[in-house]
Amino acid sequence: MLSAVNPLHNEEIPDTITTLIYSADYDLDPATVEPSFTLTNTTTGTQLNPTVDVSGKDINVNVGGLLEHSSAYTAEFDADIIRGLNGEKPAITYSFSFTTEVVLPPPVFTTPEGFLQLSGDFYDGKYYVGGYGPNDEGFITRFNWDGDSVWFKDFRINGQYTRITDVEVNSTGIYSLAMVNKIDPVNWEVWLYHQSLDGGYLNQWQLTSRGVAFSITSSSTDIYLSFTDGFTYYVQQYNANGYQAEATYPGDHGVYYHNGYVYVGGGVEPNGGLFLTKLYSNLSDSLWYREVIHSDVAGNNGGYVTYMQGQLWLLGIELDSQIHTKMVLQRYSEDGSLMADRLYTSEVDIPRDFCSDNTYTYYVCGLGLYKIDNNGNRILIDARESYNVFRADDPSGQNHKVAITDRSNKLKLYSR
Repeated sequence: MLSAVNPLHNEEIPDTITTLIYSADYDLDPATVEPSFTLTNTTTGTQLNPTVDVSGKDINVNVGGLLEHSSAYTAEFDADIIRGLNGEKPAITYSFSFTTEVVLPPPVFTTPEGFLQLSGDFYDGKYYVGGYGPNDEGFITRFNWDGDSVWFKDFRINGQYTRITDVEVNSTGIYSLAMVNKIDPVNWEVWLYHQSLDGGYLNQWQLTSRGVAFSITSSSTDIYLSFTDGFTYYVQQYNANGYQAEATYPGDHGVYYHNGYVYVGGGVEPNGGLFLTKLYSNLSDSLWYREVIHSDVAGNNGGYVTYMQGQLWLLGIELDSQIHTKMVLQRYSEDGSLMADRLYTSEVDIPRDFCSDNTYTYYVCGLGLYKIDNNGNRILIDARESYNVFRADDPSGQNHKVAITDRSNKLKLYSR
């Protein structure tokens, strides 16, 4: 009699198993065992040719590298061939079946469980996404266009709690705004973390020991970022060599690079209007500064900037004396002329990010993902709380996307 030892008949096994083991109740003639044995992948109909070793009553079939996942197999010993050393002949042909485990492909655009995505950027056909993990670590990961994870790097800056809130990528690498060593519900240390395009560590710079980061943008070689230390609002310029220049402003703000100039937009505290200014790329001087003050303004928030159809778009929030929230959308020409000024009073929340694909602008907030057409009409795309939005242009030119992060471990994408 022959019996299956490992795997058992009808057992499911990993495809990494290297040896199938069978046993007889008498010593076997090695010369007859291998000719009697066949192993067939019944899923594909392919007959395999493993080597067979015999030791007394035991048969070891060497299948290292031969098995495939998600497949069914039949191992068979022909009773007309196999013999014991004393001429014993099995009464029947023995057939044993088993399957290999079903291995699903990894989910696309997904980080490991507990690693929550907060921000991202798209560069040269690849997605770069950052956030924080379950053990107080920050992370950056890169996905290819199809959503496969190319690499994943988690880290703590100076061994401390680290959270990546913004990611910007250019030809000199990956630059991330990192909130480090949480001080209180609002304030953190703010750092700029620099990696190569393959995720290798390059450098890190502390921006402030206590404050909040707002936004980040880039030219092909330089990075521009905005943050506050709780007293002063800064825009600073960095490149791969470190700090280059800075400018200061009267309120929180977003920063946007376009065509050789840097645009800074924000709210003038405590009760001024939204402002937009155009600076030279070295932050040395402002070409123009504009501020629109509406009536009954008691406060404001933000000032995200993007560019669409030849105009600068500025998006922010105003509060009136009754603490009613209004979203403000303004459009400027590149010479500083105000082209549109619109207030939205229903279904508004503080914007968290803003981008454009030159047909629509897109923004995210606690109410979800919206797009705005050139006439200022808003369309809700997805009513899920979102944190960051960026455009992703298909290298083939056919299937462009908008991507959002929503503090889950999966990047969400929408056709444009």
